[in-house]
Amino acid sequence: MDVAEDIRRIALQEERLQFDRFGLSEAWAVGLALKAVGEAGRLPIVVDIRLATMKLLAFACPGARPTISTGRDASATWCCASTGPPTPSG
Repeated sequence: MDVAEDIRRIALQEERLQFDRFGLSEAWAVGLALKAVGEAGRLPIVVDIRLATMKLLAFACPGARPTISTGRDASATWCCASTGPPTPSG
């Protein structure tokens, strides 16, 4: 795939992946779905979902490693919450 095709696919994804609302519950549902896909396919994916400055969900599937291109540091991507959606603190 070339860069032009990558850009076309990303634009199509942005057009299709719209939410009427996106908060804690939606972040949790999206994160769990991505985690299930990653685990089922043994895919080395990293997910970091944020809303403004609040981190809502972050995890890395086995084999994943943060890179400079992700723009995320290792401490931000190596945790995995599994008990329920996060709640705002303080």
